[in-house]
Amino acid sequence: MKMSKRIIMLLLAAMMALSFCACDTYYNINVSTTEEDTTEPPSTKPAYETGVYTTVAKEETFEYTDRAGNVYNTTYLIPRINLVGADADMINKEITEKYYKDFVAAENEQANRSSLTCDSLGYERFINGNVLSVVIKRVYYSHSVDYTVYSFNTSTCTLLDSKGVVTAIGKSYPEVKDKIRAELEKDYVNKYNTANPPQNYKENYEKTLSDDNMEKAKIYINEKGKITAVCKEYASVGNGEFAVVITLD
Repeated sequence: MKMSKRIIMLLLAAMMALSFCACDTYYNINVSTTEEDTTEPPSTKPAYETGVYTTVAKEETFEYTDRAGNVYNTTYLIPRINLVGADADMINKEITEKYYKDFVAAENEQANRSSLTCDSLGYERFINGNVLSVVIKRVYYSHSVDYTVYSFNTSTCTLLDSKGVVTAIGKSYPEVKDKIRAELEKDYVNKYNTANPPQNYKENYEKTLSDDNMEKAKIYINEKGKITAVCKEYASVGNGEFAVVITLD
């Protein structure tokens, strides 16, 4: 019996030793797993899709002679914003809806050999720091011009309004707006304050320089890094309003 008790005690001691070893092994495995989990995560998706901020969304050349003998050779181009996010998606949709109809109209005019309504359609892209500006320019047969301006913060992929553009480059929006107003006034007076000014000159002058019109100015940063704005001038000639581009020194 004494021998049996000794054997039983030895067996219990061996089992306890094995139990401690199992716990140590489990703990070591757990530490190894934790170390693997603390490795650096893979790099995140870039803010743009293809390495450039814009690409051509649609391009088409119209080359023909109309019935009156006018020769046309022009290429329409519109951009796609390659930033990732809801703002870029919204603007790409807006561009498509606004300008695809010009392609359709030109295709019909070419097929019918009639005059082009839109003489040219194209765009420019400017990148200054983290500010991307895209300016779409459309010129009609009547020589009237319209511009559409889109600016984005490329770091956040968000759309910027005029105030946002100015703030992004560290300038005061009220001061910039006042400078644009002063340059717009110079341009307007040089054009229309002649010996025989157009009808309603004073009324249109005040409308052009009004706070409401200045708030509608589309500010962007051009290829030289200068603050530029697309503004409207009102006059009792032509269609009554004209887009002008003002650049600050």
